[in-house]
Amino acid sequence: MARRELVLVACPERELLERLSEEITAGGRRPLLTRDGDAAVRLAIESQPSMAVVDADLASMNGHVLVSRLRRLPSFRTAPIVLVSADDGAPHLRLGTDAGATEVIPRPIGHDEIARRMRRHLTPVHRS
Repeated sequence: MARRELVLVACPERELLERLSEEITAGGRRPLLTRDGDAAVRLAIESQPSMAVVDADLASMNGHVLVSRLRRLPSFRTAPIVLVSADDGAPHLRLGTDAGATEVIPRPIGHDEIARRMRRHLTPVHRS
């Protein structure tokens, strides 16, 4: 059996974790879920996921810091990182891109829209 592509999701909000997990699984991938920034770094190092979705408001670590730390990992130098920001102001959006986010999604935004935007960055999965 082929190894399924892994997607890291770091978010403090249980409902969003569940929604993105469903989307990732439905797309033939395996989610790696955490509500903690330090745990996200450990998961990224151990599992080398192909993409990450990061919420800006994490326990133990600001989401911008997490994006920056992920970007320094060899497995994330070119991998997509989507940052969900609690603030839609231009300085916060710029902080996200400066940290290395591929895309910054400002809130308020619905869970379905976050899932749709995440899908844009995923490579198609070929099933046999």
